[in-house]
Amino acid sequence: MKENKILNYTLFLSLSLLMTISFVGIDNIWFSKTDWLLGSGDLTNAQLSWKFFQNDLWRFPIGKNPNYGLEVSNSIIFTDNIPLLAIIFKILNPLISNEFQYFSLWIFLCLFLQAIFSYKLIMKITNDIQFSFISSFLFILCPFLLFRLSHHFSLGAHWLILYGFYIAYFIEEKKKDLHWYILIFLSLVIHLYFTLIIFVIYFFFILERTIKNKNIKIEIKKLIQKLLFSFLIMFILGYFESHPVNAV
Repeated sequence: MKENKILNYTLFLSLSLLMTISFVGIDNIWFSKTDWLLGSGDLTNAQLSWKFFQNDLWRFPIGKNPNYGLEVSNSIIFTDNIPLLAIIFKILNPLISNEFQYFSLWIFLCLFLQAIFSYKLIMKITNDIQFSFISSFLFILCPFLLFRLSHHFSLGAHWLILYGFYIAYFIEEKKKDLHWYILIFLSLVIHLYFTLIIFVIYFFFILERTIKNKNIKIEIKKLIQKLLFSFLIMFILGYFESHPVNAV
């Protein structure tokens, strides 16, 4: 059977939307609906920190959010938020309402990207469309994924890990480095936990390549470059608004 990418993406979009609706409720998928986030512990923390960040002036580091810091410097990084979406929608702030949330969109994106990357991985291994599609459905039903999305939004980006495996095994060699940088950047603007996981995957990837090619100097140089890149992004985002030890 020939793969129909348009049909597959349509199915994944539809499935992800239906799951998002069932997850948060039909009324709560809209950007203007925020009540479901209030009185819910970490979910409330995420929404309130976004509100302070949304209505504050731009500062440097760009994730700086001191008004939510109770007189202690704070950052959007440390408030159970998704810095990537917070920064994007702060740029768009003149176009959006004061009552605004993007967490239902985030849940949809996580489910959709989880399905896409799991499908691509399994398809590369099995070359079986039906098996890959069914397997990808199981990936978005993982209990630990759904649990994280219901308690800590940013930790629902499990698709970053799948993307890491896809880079390691299926991206052509000359494009791998670019994809690693993209993945590291995405993980840093979502949650540092994923960055650490990505670096573990990357470490074993370069270890395998070093054993094959016997060129440890080049691999160490690339690792150091990616670590320096990470620290630069962390500085720009505001990871060091708290003490570096606390931040890590």
